[in-house]
Amino acid sequence: MKQDTLIRDSVQKILKRGFKYVPVVDQNKHLVGIVTRATLVDIVYDSIWGEEENQVAEIVEMF
Repeated sequence: MKQDTLIRDSVQKILKRGFKYVPVVDQNKHLVGIVTRATLVDIVYDSIWGEEENQVAEIVEMF
């Protein structure tokens, strides 16, 4: 997925399609990170506490 992909789209790929992780690439298609199921747990936790919808690039920067 691209860095500007919305988190909800990565959730769909990981949870609904059964993927364990999704690679994150920049505009040049270079790997810049990986979104895992554990990452999604962190995102859900943050969303419960009122965080706005994030983009994948923001999550990759956290790790």
